[in-house]
Amino acid sequence: MHIRAKFEKAAKLGDLCAAIALGYFKAIYRVEAECKARGFSPEQRHAHRQAHAMPLVDAFVRWVHETHPSLVPKTPLYEAIFYAKGQEKAWRRCFSDGRFEIDNGEAERQLRKVAIGRKNFLFAGSDKGAERLAIGFTLFRSCSLQGVNPLLWATDVIIKLQRGWSRSRLDELLPDAWSKAHTSDATAVGVAAS
Repeated sequence: MHIRAKFEKAAKLGDLCAAIALGYFKAIYRVEAECKARGFSPEQRHAHRQAHAMPLVDAFVRWVHETHPSLVPKTPLYEAIFYAKGQEKAWRRCFSDGRFEIDNGEAERQLRKVAIGRKNFLFAGSDKGAERLAIGFTLFRSCSLQGVNPLLWATDVIIKLQRGWSRSRLDELLPDAWSKAHTSDATAVGVAAS
């Protein structure tokens, strides 16, 4: 994702050669989309990548190494290619196992939420308030990860607690356990936790 973004920046700034790199990325992402559309297992995805994506990766890397010496330093394309050369080993690792994603955008978006939350916790009113806020965010994020509608979950849990739910059975109200007991409700469309 970061390698591609550098070439996108170069293309936006008018460097037509960056379109060559973007063409490779587009073809590689098409291979990934095909794997997902066909519901491949990690082993099948790895085999498909080896047959279809790795030749593209190899061609891209060759183009990077051939193009780099002819570029003017400090230009956007030079910076993009320099970055791609430095990330080659890590990027190739993404293709070494069908369980790995080639794009870390989703992971970074999730980490950004943690960083924003950490900053917001400074204004929770007190240390105890920040702890409660962190617990709440953790529970709602767990709902999201379990595919549980957080509004349905919270409503049901609050009602049960108000009616005197036993402290010894609190674990049953956690999102994963709750979803097993409410499979039809858990996936109902509604407010999603972010």
